[in-house]
Amino acid sequence: MIVMLLLVVALAVSGVRGSVLWRSIRPMLYVVIITLGYHLLFGRDGGRVLVTIAGWSLSTTRLSDGLFFSLRLLVFVSVAFLLTLTSTPSGIAEGFTRLLSPLRRLKVPVNDIGLMVFIALRFVPILAREFVDIRNAQMMRGVRFEGPWRQRARRSLAILIPVFVAALNRADDLAVAIQARGYRSELPRTWYASTRFGVNDWLFSLITSAGVYLLYRVT
Repeated sequence: MIVMLLLVVALAVSGVRGSVLWRSIRPMLYVVIITLGYHLLFGRDGGRVLVTIAGWSLSTTRLSDGLFFSLRLLVFVSVAFLLTLTSTPSGIAEGFTRLLSPLRRLKVPVNDIGLMVFIALRFVPILAREFVDIRNAQMMRGVRFEGPWRQRARRSLAILIPVFVAALNRADDLAVAIQARGYRSELPRTWYASTRFGVNDWLFSLITSAGVYLLYRVT
């Protein structure tokens, strides 16, 4: 409950409209529903039995576990999308790299990890546009994606294979570009626009830490 309250506060502070966040997380609701259904059907027994149907019983333990894990997944997805909506890929990569900077003493390739995070975030919208373009091209060629799920799964290969090949080609081009620019992970990096920890950041960190502490004491 406290984590969800912190999410609402973060949403209000960020300036992102709730409808925008809802459109982003709506495709992931199927995963949340599947998680809830799994715990209701196959969760651990215990507590008071609420309903019994054909040998299956819904207990308070299954219901509480299902709500707990599904809501936790929903909060995690919401935080992830809120981060991508309020931060640029380069900003996220910079923050991730600075967060892991103490691991340099353990010979961990922090710069390589930050570069991989940046590339992964940049590739998501590129592959999404590639998917839409290839799907439209296949539909113009007469491929129909309606019908039974088996036919749709078989016809979806006409999209997945070209997208996979396009991703490999883009990754190969990117690797050549990185090598041509002389990238070396062991050298110190500079940032195009460096950010600093401000008053709002300290305030949000303090509120978040207090919320986590209260959640730990309550549970």
